[in-house]
Amino acid sequence: MHQQKSGNSMTEIIKACQYLRMSTEKQVYSIDHQTYKIAEYATRNGLQIIETFADEGKSGVSLKGRSELQRLLADVISGQAKFDAILVYDVSRWGRFQDVDESAHYEFLCNKAGIKIHYCEEMFNNDGSVASSIFKSLKRIMAGEYSRELSSKVSSSKLRLATHGYRVGGVAPYGLRRLLIDSRGHPKSRMEIGEQKSLRSDWVTLTLGPKHEVDAIKKIFKLIADGGKSLEDVAKIFNRRKIKTIRPGGVWAAHTIRSLVRNEVYLGSLIYNKRSYKFKIKVKRNNRSEWAIIENAFPAIVDEEMFKRANVNISNGIRKIPRHKMLDDLRSIFNDYGYLTGDLINRSRGTTSTSTIVKEFGSLKSAYRAMGYCLAARRSGGSQACRKLRYELTVECFHALKEYYPNVSWTFGSFIIVLDDNIKISVVIGRHQKHGSPHAYSTELPRDSEADVVVFGVPEDDESKLRSIHLIPGKNVPKSGYVQVNMKMTVKYQKSRILDLGKLHERISSDIEFQR
Repeated sequence: MHQQKSGNSMTEIIKACQYLRMSTEKQVYSIDHQTYKIAEYATRNGLQIIETFADEGKSGVSLKGRSELQRLLADVISGQAKFDAILVYDVSRWGRFQDVDESAHYEFLCNKAGIKIHYCEEMFNNDGSVASSIFKSLKRIMAGEYSRELSSKVSSSKLRLATHGYRVGGVAPYGLRRLLIDSRGHPKSRMEIGEQKSLRSDWVTLTLGPKHEVDAIKKIFKLIADGGKSLEDVAKIFNRRKIKTIRPGGVWAAHTIRSLVRNEVYLGSLIYNKRSYKFKIKVKRNNRSEWAIIENAFPAIVDEEMFKRANVNISNGIRKIPRHKMLDDLRSIFNDYGYLTGDLINRSRGTTSTSTIVKEFGSLKSAYRAMGYCLAARRSGGSQACRKLRYELTVECFHALKEYYPNVSWTFGSFIIVLDDNIKISVVIGRHQKHGSPHAYSTELPRDSEADVVVFGVPEDDESKLRSIHLIPGKNVPKSGYVQVNMKMTVKYQKSRILDLGKLHERISSDIEFQR
């Protein structure tokens, strides 16, 4: 707040911010209109607008999704706000919260910080008086009620359209496409993915999609209903044949096949109101009695008998995948990539999906433990190629050492090998320091490795294979953390020499240079 001289009088100028919000309700609530009216109010009342918070195209029934109001409140609560007042067009722009106490709570936070809210186009002055409090409470109730009435009208309108066989929003399922229909019910054109109708008088229903997608749906049902194939079998067959999914570059998975087989839309039925999502609150799954089901709304892809047989086979869990098969799939992926993640598992062709694994083991972590995979290995740094090189080097060292030492142990998926229960060998891959010495490489050692010997692999520039292997005494290596290594100062050995680590441990010099 500061003062501005005007002749002999002193006018107090209050710094303010303006909060603007518009969903898609009326032009009277456009951002430009709100800005104009708020500017008029500011001029009349000696307020200087220094900052704007605007949530465009956002519903007012919840704070969720209104990033600008969240930012405004964060500035107010933290004490970082540079303004002393907040200007809002009216009570409904602050929010149409379904609980009026929520709206009052956010205003209370501002008042507590000494920042007053001005509702510029309301008939009452927000001065805390009894009259203004009553009017404001009524306006909050009216604002919330407007959203409830509008939601009810929109839901009723969508339900009426659905009962006439029209599709109400959403992407067409795989194998189907949206069909544009004019106001007289005559088909106009098939709409492609992402295309929108241009006339409000036009309607949308579904029709058959591209032939290769329709054939794929028929094949899925036939394989499961009559071919005795499981969801995983179908996914593997489709991935092997490189049948395209609806998403470019996507792969088929068991959960994808399941959702298609259970979808009654392939019977030619249009279904609406499976779920409700009113007032931006949690999605609610409606009972089947609440669904709007319109049969024969468009051409069916499969008949009812095949649809039932396929779903019965899914429910009966035909050909359940054995545990050992799931674990073998995980080991196969790890052998190929050197690490495991949920996304990597789902992207790998011909392997068990994460949903099936989780259903069997309870979680991916439990499955990892069952296969003996060290979870710490997932956090190893470097590129995918470096992680694979690290895994391959670890496996090679382990198998080679077994020929010379009777007591060698290694936890699958880790990068630590133990000799005679007390000598720990850590395997790492270095990354070249582009802006440092040509002989300088760096790596990040695992926590609590406490290695007696570090096997340090240096990859080629393209990381396709290892250029050399170096041995470093553990006593000169920190227990964990980021280290830099000068390759000139390490002992270099060919793969044939790396096997005799006992002798090497005696010969390695202790003056190797390390930098934290």
